[in-house]
Amino acid sequence: MSVNSRFSDFALGIFTKGTETCLIYYDSSAIIESEAISIRDLNSLVQLLDILVPSTSLAPPRQPLNTISADLTLKLNGLVLKLGKTVFKQHGLICHQTTVAEAEVIENPGQLNINGSCVVKIYRPAQTRMSEVELIRKATTFAQKKVDMLRHLPSIFASEIRPPALVHQVLHNHFQASYELRHIEIIAMDHLIPIDGRALGAADLQTVFRDIFYCYRWLYETVGIQHRDISVGNIMYRNLDSRVCGVLNDFDHALDISKNPSGPSSNHRTGTTPYMAIGILEHRVGPRCYRYDLELLYYVMVTVVSPEASSMA
Repeated sequence: MSVNSRFSDFALGIFTKGTETCLIYYDSSAIIESEAISIRDLNSLVQLLDILVPSTSLAPPRQPLNTISADLTLKLNGLVLKLGKTVFKQHGLICHQTTVAEAEVIENPGQLNINGSCVVKIYRPAQTRMSEVELIRKATTFAQKKVDMLRHLPSIFASEIRPPALVHQVLHNHFQASYELRHIEIIAMDHLIPIDGRALGAADLQTVFRDIFYCYRWLYETVGIQHRDISVGNIMYRNLDSRVCGVLNDFDHALDISKNPSGPSSNHRTGTTPYMAIGILEHRVGPRCYRYDLELLYYVMVTVVSPEASSMA
């Protein structure tokens, strides 16, 4: 099978078995397969070649991802950033990858409180979901009444949403509710430190996990946000006042539980493998509850303190 893909749009593949070929379209919401085409039939072969080698005069021009230039400079709400090393890239999901890259601040006209660098996250959430930025800003607003919680939340410097590509809009109009329309969200946020049992001592690990537990409980009980994706990669920390401070990161699976959770399939997840509650893995019917995320936190603690598991995290 041959696949050609771009992060911003979709992937096209060709599956060949014997003398028959199928064309496959794939994006984060659908897989569409054509009828089998026999290459022994001249008319079918000509039609296949015409599809594979379209007229350049009819093909729409490819647009760059947002405003990222050839030299990896990104303009985001007035902030000018130079993208650097990729620190995280989700593998195995074409057109749905979450990518996080380091970024150097070139221009900061709004004089945001950035210490020279940050990270940029690019991902594709369902368009009907409350965005990660909205969720974090809601939590930040609530934290004005409980200021010590601000240190346990990521800081957002700038963000932008790019609308779905034309092909996605056409498919959504055709398949209606069964096709989950997605857009691209780009977020510039502060550079946090990943948790690592080999780098932090027992006392610091205890502090981080205690901070994460209190932050999670406050988000759920006071703010009305359920995180639903507790994992080693989403538990971070920052150094403040000569001590470590746990930060609960990555709200792209989080849910505002004050609203009706029905709708896109992404509203019905708690965790990503291998950090999933037993109840989810056994497909039990019922709400994705507070208890499930606490179970995931327990798995993270076991993973971090286990030398064998930590090396595979």
